Amino acid sequence: MHESVFYKCIAGIYISGFNQPEILLNEFYSSNGSVTIQGLEDPFYGDIYLDECTGYHVEGNKFSCQYMYGGAPLITDIGIYIKDSGSDDNEIYNNEFEDMEAGIVIEGINKGETTGLCVKCNDFETCMNDIIVVPNAWEGTYIGIRATQGSSRNDVTAPAGNTFTTHSAAGVDNGSSSKSWWNYLNYCDDFIYYHHLKDEDPLTYPTEDNYTDSTITLYEQYTLVYSKSTACPSGISSGSSLKSFTDFVTTMNNAQSEIELLQDQYDNYVDGGNTDEMIVDILTSMPDNAMAIRQQLLNESPYLSDTTLKQAIAKENVLPNVMVRDILVANPQSAKRNYVLEEINNRFDPMPDYLMAEIMAGEEVVGAKENLESQIEFWRNIKQRAFNGLICQWMNDTNLINPIDSVLSLYNSENTLESQYRLAFCYLDINNITEAVNKITSIPQNYSLSNMETAIQGAYIDYFTIIQNRFSTNGCMTPLDSSQIASLFQIMEAEYPIISVYARGTLIKEGVIDFNEKVNFPDNTALQNFFINNDEERNSRKNYFDIYPNPASYYTIVYLNTDELNTTSVLKIFDMNGRMLNSYILNSIETEVILDLDYLPNGVYNLILINQGRVLDFQRMIKF
Repeated sequence: MHESVFYKCIAGIYISGFNQPEILLNEFYSSNGSVTIQGLEDPFYGDIYLDECTGYHVEGNKFSCQYMYGGAPLITDIGIYIKDSGSDDNEIYNNEFEDMEAGIVIEGINKGETTGLCVKCNDFETCMNDIIVVPNAWEGTYIGIRATQGSSRNDVTAPAGNTFTTHSAAGVDNGSSSKSWWNYLNYCDDFIYYHHLKDEDPLTYPTEDNYTDSTITLYEQYTLVYSKSTACPSGISSGSSLKSFTDFVTTMNNAQSEIELLQDQYDNYVDGGNTDEMIVDILTSMPDNAMAIRQQLLNESPYLSDTTLKQAIAKENVLPNVMVRDILVANPQSAKRNYVLEEINNRFDPMPDYLMAEIMAGEEVVGAKENLESQIEFWRNIKQRAFNGLICQWMNDTNLINPIDSVLSLYNSENTLESQYRLAFCYLDINNITEAVNKITSIPQNYSLSNMETAIQGAYIDYFTIIQNRFSTNGCMTPLDSSQIASLFQIMEAEYPIISVYARGTLIKEGVIDFNEKVNFPDNTALQNFFINNDEERNSRKNYFDIYPNPASYYTIVYLNTDELNTTSVLKIFDMNGRMLNSYILNSIETEVILDLDYLPNGVYNLILINQGRVLDFQRMIKF
């Protein structure tokens, strides 16, 4: 979809389960609030909704919600909503958002171990919320967006390059609104945000209290000054993304060369170039080897793999807590890995709070290993962008004979897990269902799968087997039987990336179900209580209470500033989804209050102090 105008639509563009869509240079003018959808809970009001799509090119679009000028909007209006695009290197690039309730909302699984969605070079002006990242039904790893947003490369185009709303200039009183104001709100896996040198105009980084600092680590590129024309070059030529075949192939080859050079460097650095040997050394170590194994691990820091860190933590009879602390502090990425922190929690001898606090300080530190990973991802993203562009050009070139053959060859040459799924759908498009099923069933023999990837691959097998069984001899589809319907429901309700939407689409097409898409928008009624959007108020904010220890395991102590609290107050605990979990009545003479944390699962929480109906202060607490 190129160069179109959408005016007061409930939903401008909705695409589900489609690969390589192009949405370029369109203009969206959102509803004035007079449009409603009766009978639906949390329906989608907005401009672009990409549901379980991948390989998309979304660039150069302009979004405006004009009814915002009078104050807070009446409905939830979103510029771009992305749901479950999977582990591919996707990108939302160089779009403009003005006066939106939410510029970009991203839901569910949109990342792999190092790959995933990057939000880059978008401009936000007087938006209530610029970017929001939320989970969905899936729990575990790979929830959220790519672990590196931007890159540490000394290249002006490398940082993320988004420009954010300056909320003090927006002219709307947050206290009167049911929605909060955020530059970047992340409820999912943590990521590093690389940004240009700080400057007043434009704002190139999320400001203090306008982002979730427990899940986003800011990293300033100290020598790189932002300039829109140089930092964010257009990926569109002459009103179209179509360039010559040679341009795309050359870009892919150059990027691949850079990836290989950096990957060789990475492989030589991580665990001293031999993870297996490092693991054996840890496993076979004895208590009298403690100092030697500690020094060996420190010598290879800060490039220890998560596998090595977990094994070192588990070797409790050799490495005491203080040595584990030394190793994890030398590898600051460990504080951002939930599965590493879980391993600490599993130690028989609990890690003391003061040592844990030193480890968790690494949340705000970007290590050398992470910087190198970000440079690899910089080139992977460039390669993927060219890859998608090449496929789009082949499929749109009417002079090509059998363009699908070129696409099949390209996917075969990639030899990645994601390319195998794309191959299967390509074969399905040309009615070669046997080869499609063969591609899916052969995946476990050729790739090492995580538990989640195994579950997803099983869903693909079930889906393609249903399609294969429905093929009749004349090439038509037979009706769904009851067992096939049950299997499709199971796949759909699992909410796996990509494949679940195909199951749902089949059920819709066959008239089994009706469906209206929903949005997962945070409950900002709770969020507004601990968000302070006004610069003057934020700068003058007093510290009404402190908590220690933090991080904490079994309890924490709240230290109150009683000079400011001459009446009864209320302390409330919220989780990161805005749900209130507990409430404590505090009388005016109390100075220290012990909070029992045994009932809380490990995670991040917000403690909010309310006095006479007014939010005085909030603190973020980590329970481990």
